[in-house]
Amino acid sequence: MSKRNSAWWLILINVSLLVLVFWAGRATAPGRSSAEETAPRRTRSLERSASRESARKSGPGAGDQAITSAMQLRDFFKNSGGDNRMGMARADAALAKMNAAELSRLVQDLAAAQAGNPGYSFMLEIDTACSRWAEVDPDAALRFVLSAKQASFRSAALGSLFAGMAKNDPALARAKLAEIEDPSLRRSAQASLLSALAVASPDDWVAVVRADPSLGNEHSLGSIASEWAIDDPARAAERLAKLPASIQASGVASIAKVWAGKDGPAALAWAQSLTDPNQKKLALAAVAGGLAAKDQEAALASLQSLDPKTRRTGLASVFETLVDLDFDSALERASALSDPDERTAALNIVSGGDGEDPFASYVARSRTADQLTKLIAKVPSGPAREGLLYQLGNQLGSSKGGEVESMLAGYPPEDRQTLQKGILRRLSEEDPSRALEFSQSLPSGQVDPYTERQILGNLAQKDPDAALRAALASTSEEARTKGVSHVFEQLAQSDPESASRRLTSLPAGSAEREGALTSLTSQWASQDPEAARDWVAGLKGVDQSRAIDALVPAMADSNPKLAAETLGTYLNSSPVEVSDALSSAAATIVSRWSQINPQATEAFVESLPAGKARDSAVSQMNLNKRPSEHE
Repeated sequence: MSKRNSAWWLILINVSLLVLVFWAGRATAPGRSSAEETAPRRTRSLERSASRESARKSGPGAGDQAITSAMQLRDFFKNSGGDNRMGMARADAALAKMNAAELSRLVQDLAAAQAGNPGYSFMLEIDTACSRWAEVDPDAALRFVLSAKQASFRSAALGSLFAGMAKNDPALARAKLAEIEDPSLRRSAQASLLSALAVASPDDWVAVVRADPSLGNEHSLGSIASEWAIDDPARAAERLAKLPASIQASGVASIAKVWAGKDGPAALAWAQSLTDPNQKKLALAAVAGGLAAKDQEAALASLQSLDPKTRRTGLASVFETLVDLDFDSALERASALSDPDERTAALNIVSGGDGEDPFASYVARSRTADQLTKLIAKVPSGPAREGLLYQLGNQLGSSKGGEVESMLAGYPPEDRQTLQKGILRRLSEEDPSRALEFSQSLPSGQVDPYTERQILGNLAQKDPDAALRAALASTSEEARTKGVSHVFEQLAQSDPESASRRLTSLPAGSAEREGALTSLTSQWASQDPEAARDWVAGLKGVDQSRAIDALVPAMADSNPKLAAETLGTYLNSSPVEVSDALSSAAATIVSRWSQINPQATEAFVESLPAGKARDSAVSQMNLNKRPSEHE
């Protein structure tokens, strides 16, 4: 189901977030692909699979074929070749043979496994087994889950129980919900129950939402309404009409599009019968999208009498359908539209945009390299074509070198520059060494500063010496200084002490050394201010002055007390000209510290030697006092 954003549906989002947390802990589990890790707990197609006859609470059960442990159940998913649906279907088939006692023992082992393996989540297994147990013996299942002390197991299992109960007996599920005393657990279970009811027993769901409109949500209704419409669009329309008007809009478009695919004239008649002007426009636009699956000419013709805004919405719906059916055909049809604005809007949809503002979203991440190439040939010069070229380059960044060169050869120089930017951006993330090599092969000025810093930063994490050599090799003093500074900033995040040792490789007094010293000190101070302060105390001369200028401002906001101590010690022991950075930091220290300890702040100001820093601190102190004086 779609996410819920209001009232009780907020609880479902919280449950979903917990699911994501569980999967994050499972990311390194053997036998699971990355696609499987982010898969939903249950897919609609599985929920709508052939219903199983509930097993009796007692009886022969599965016997020797019963699943007895969490690890055994896990094998169904582990050995499904990364196909979560296949694993779930096989697990469901095995669980369907088990009686209540066998299911009880399995869920108890799942609870123990969840508790005994921190950092790993048995979410799929808990979901599958608890849902089935709730169908067979809801009373025992609910008692066990509510008695569980481990929060992660309880929250994972509770929603599955109510989803399982709702499939067989929605009334029983609602009755059991009322028996839960803890308000937070009851709200969580209610969210799962409503989610299951929306598909398993839609009339019950409508009754619940009519009784308490806060439980409904317009953003979730689109997918729910499409579920209803695929079974019986006329009945779906009747249900929709019973819901509060405030949440009907998204359901109108879903029903209209599905209905038009099944029976165009009936869908059009329903859309025309709607009395709410906005709903009528939404429905007519969506009907065109449904008609397009069978007759694109009829679909486009149905838009002729609509106002421009509704027509554009309908055009988007039509081309979303056409692109899904046949990209090449959709591209040709969009390119053939005679009206320039409509052609641009249609090409936007084919490109992967949103249809609202032509090419407002021209990144086209969902298109393949071959499709992007065809789009580039059709889209006129301008920002849209630039965006498509960039995205094509981004995809080519994962290709082999020879393939990239072959692709680039077919484009004029100005297009190649945009493609190269996309290639570099991808390479900088996936293979910074190769990105560096590729960037060095390009003419001077063709690598933008952001990408250059990204390459150096990512390379610094893998090969800091290579990153430093590359930064120092730049022919531009500005690029060299900024590059070295960025390398040291990245190094400081992971190993500031190692970064500090590399400073010795930079010439004393050079711009590169000054930039590196500033970046290193600022980053180190933000992570471990005391360690950074101790390191700076050991520096000498110009290096220490430069580091102090970075250290104190970095500490002033987060640790004004330590910043005050460091600044006071330095100024009272080193009669040097105070920089603007330290002068400004003195004011920041007073501003922050006076809110925590005004007496200590005043003592700090009094201890400062005469000069810019003291003047700045006094001015800030007076500024802090002004409001109270006016009162």
